[in-house]
Amino acid sequence: MDTDNINEKQSIELIESMIKTARQDNYSSGAFYYILWGIIVMVFSILMFVAIQTHAEWQPWTFSLFALGGLISFLRSRRDDRVEKSKSWFDDLYMYVWSGTGICIGFVWGFSMMLGLQNIIPVILMLYALANFITGGVTRYYPSLVGAIVCFACVVVAFNLSFAYQNLVCAFAVLCTHVIPGLMMKKYYERKGYAQ
Repeated sequence: MDTDNINEKQSIELIESMIKTARQDNYSSGAFYYILWGIIVMVFSILMFVAIQTHAEWQPWTFSLFALGGLISFLRSRRDDRVEKSKSWFDDLYMYVWSGTGICIGFVWGFSMMLGLQNIIPVILMLYALANFITGGVTRYYPSLVGAIVCFACVVVAFNLSFAYQNLVCAFAVLCTHVIPGLMMKKYYERKGYAQ
């Protein structure tokens, strides 16, 4: 398009096209990571419950799911960096909030002996709830806010259960805070034409 001789309508169409292109990767990436990590944590929690109930020897292998998730996230972020045309505050918000949350969760697991096994999952659920509350509130994405409120309620329930059953509460909480909001986000932006 010759930019020297464009009328007002063409100018608006050009601006709208640029905004749509800029949003496309941001939204599809956000939904991808929500769904990916939600599924990983859900599967991990369910496998932990089964392993505890059956005294399975394979239980330590369940932690390899996080290494797999890290690898998939790394590969996806490399792909996103190659095709991403712009970076927005949306990317920075999610990157800093969830990176910080991930570091805190690492500390919780690292100091699990000091915290006590019964406190690990409720504390992690508090971190999930807080991160979703912040990102959902700032972006005005209400499914994340609702998921955060459900997750806060799950914290109270988890503090009153054994470690094995806390894993089932965690799976439910992550379904509400990550998987469902992520799928809703993906579907919404696919309808809008932003998602890939």
